[in-house]
Amino acid sequence: MFRQKSLVKFISNSIFNSLSDCQDYCETFGCNNEFDLVADLFDQGTDISCHSCTYGRFPDGSIIPGSNQKCSLDDVSGQIQSQKCPVYANAACFTATTSNNVRGTS
Repeated sequence: MFRQKSLVKFISNSIFNSLSDCQDYCETFGCNNEFDLVADLFDQGTDISCHSCTYGRFPDGSIIPGSNQKCSLDDVSGQIQSQKCPVYANAACFTATTSNNVRGTS
C-alpha cells in the first residue's frame, strides 16, 4: 500500500490569519478510515484543557436540547467543567459565538 503524509503550514503577514493543511493519501480501496493518522499531523505536543460548552435557543425561544444556560455567561470559569483537548485541537483554546436577531423580537 502506498501512503503519503504531509503537513503544510502557512502563516500570512496578518496576525489574524493562519492555515494548517494536512493530507493523508493512499491508493488502496477503503484505506481512508484511519482518522488518528491525520489527527496526529495536527498535534502540537501540548496537553491543554479548555471549556466546552453549547447553548442555544430555537426561533420560538425554547432552549435547544443539550444546552447549558451557564454557557451564555460572559465568564464560564468555575461554572463549566473543562475537558482535555484532542490532539487535532491542542494548539490553543478559542471562543466562538453566533447570534440571530429576528426583526420585532428580542
